[in-house]
Amino acid sequence: MQLNPAEISDLIKKRIENFETVTESRNVGTLVSLADGIARIHGLANAMQGEMLEFPGGTYGVALNLERDSVGAVLMGEYRHISEGCEVKTTGKVLEVPVGRELLGRVVDPLGNAIDGKGEIDYKQTSPIEKVAPGVIARQSVDQPVQTGLKAVDAMVPIGRGQRELIIGDRQIGKTAVAIDAIINQKGTGIKCIYVAIGQKNSSVANTVRKLEEHGAMEHTIVVNAGAAISPALQYMAPYAGCSMGEFFRDRGEDAVLFVPQLEQVDAHLRFAPEWDAKYIAEARACKNYPKAVLSSYPPGFTGGAARWGTPGARLCSCEFSTSDVEASIIRINVGRTTHAGASAPTQIAFIAAGFFFARAEFLRDVPFDPLLPWCFMGEEIALSTRAWTAGWDIYAPRENLIAHEYRPGRMGLPKFWGSVGRVFGRPGFNTPLMLKVVQRVKHMIGYPDSALEKLTAQGDTPVLTDAEHYGMGTERPLAEYMKLTGIDVEHKRCPAVKWCNNEELL
Repeated sequence: MQLNPAEISDLIKKRIENFETVTESRNVGTLVSLADGIARIHGLANAMQGEMLEFPGGTYGVALNLERDSVGAVLMGEYRHISEGCEVKTTGKVLEVPVGRELLGRVVDPLGNAIDGKGEIDYKQTSPIEKVAPGVIARQSVDQPVQTGLKAVDAMVPIGRGQRELIIGDRQIGKTAVAIDAIINQKGTGIKCIYVAIGQKNSSVANTVRKLEEHGAMEHTIVVNAGAAISPALQYMAPYAGCSMGEFFRDRGEDAVLFVPQLEQVDAHLRFAPEWDAKYIAEARACKNYPKAVLSSYPPGFTGGAARWGTPGARLCSCEFSTSDVEASIIRINVGRTTHAGASAPTQIAFIAAGFFFARAEFLRDVPFDPLLPWCFMGEEIALSTRAWTAGWDIYAPRENLIAHEYRPGRMGLPKFWGSVGRVFGRPGFNTPLMLKVVQRVKHMIGYPDSALEKLTAQGDTPVLTDAEHYGMGTERPLAEYMKLTGIDVEHKRCPAVKWCNNEELL
């Protein structure tokens, strides 16, 4: 084949004339730390508040904390494949979710991805989750009601279109049922409903969707599911995503109702360090009495929003008889001191913290679960400690904290935990029949003279001993030996300082 130089020259000129290039400027940074879905990136000097950041593997995050030399971001989705030192890029876009009528009748995650098995959603529009709300002057007065379908509610506390309404009550009394009934009642009214499920089991959400389908209510409903298994960042984002989906209809002169049941699920009070379970497995294997070893400590609190994991573990080796009206002379477990720095193995301690303990599954075979003990302030810790020890399980303080508490203020300035306790039991004293029953059970197990069998029989409290062979002491070691080692005197209600705090190992 003969090549004509003139033809080649013309072809090159045409290619040059038609050549188009797009210049793209992207800000790039380096990931310096990653813990529990919270990333800190060095660089990204031009990052914007709320901007989407691109991480390796197609994972995205949102920039929330802009500091002088770093950016704090939350990751939206799986992040186990991401490691420190990887490259992070800005996208120039704020976080947006799909909106529109295409989402009606579908179940989506907080990012708007379909999770109901009905195929992808062919949406036409997106909307940012953070936007400026209309001012007071621009808003229309509330002049139309929303009929919930419950006569008592509609008659006594009518809800207007454009207002917020809080449903408060104890557990299992039908708060969510009120919301579901209200969604069903909007059929044929033109009102669109957005139901945001946060921290619930997928099976519970599936049952809710099935109920809505049975009544033909899914045709005007969008379900946003932020299940218990997804990252806390996505759970946090779920209400904002549902609100943006509802605002699509608002901006077109239509009415929409947003339901956010169990919003308190966002405020989980425990945080776990990355790979905490694998690390605790390795820690348990380092215990002297492995495999019959229990790891336990009180998780430390967060300070200034910073996680406290990675700090030395705390030994639970001191106790006292409580004098408060709440705990009714039950043995109260206290922190002794931090684990010795540089210890070659976990340190043996005297007690289990019921809020957190880690052991092999065989533990439940030797120490069967007692359904009455997970109640607060009723001796669950001393009961677990004595049952485990007499069953041949030794208790150890982990050398490193990998779990941390995060109590956030709730109503009336109280932490959510105490607020819940007060509503259920009515502090102070919450001397309910169930609590008194559990207290007597524990005192009898530990050997309090005032809870001996003859006294329980005379008081008519022998039902507290039902199934004692299941929740009672083990047979490997005698309880009296444990009480002598810990210095606990239940007859005179005294707890001298436990010697275990002063030694690296027991005995």
